[in-house]
Amino acid sequence: GLGRGGPGGDLAGLRAPLSEAVDAAQRCTDWLLGNPGDDALAGAAPYLRLLATVVGAWLLARSAEAALGESAAGATGEEAEFLTAKVATAEFFCRQLLPPAAALEPAVTAGAASLAALTPPQPQ
Repeated sequence: GLGRGGPGGDLAGLRAPLSEAVDAAQRCTDWLLGNPGDDALAGAAPYLRLLATVVGAWLLARSAEAALGESAAGATGEEAEFLTAKVATAEFFCRQLLPPAAALEPAVTAGAASLAALTPPQPQ
């Protein structure tokens, strides 16, 4: 896992943001399972955004690992450029787009109270 890649051939820098996001997703999953009903419904949309981003990052990281293997096997020309782009895409996604997804945890676990406090606009 995530041991090679990047400009110097090391994907280890992706491990921390991916691990943090997976941990946040696990905590949110546990919270939602323990708080059914309106509280879980209130956190559903940010939870789905979190999960979609985490799964996307994980798939990109796996793809980057595979690309590094192909590169090490001697890819050249356009194939090498394509494989390099796969690694760069995974690095960008995990370093720039994944950390804000982990920050969705408070929105997932806030419960329904703040939503219940909102009232629909009254007709004029």
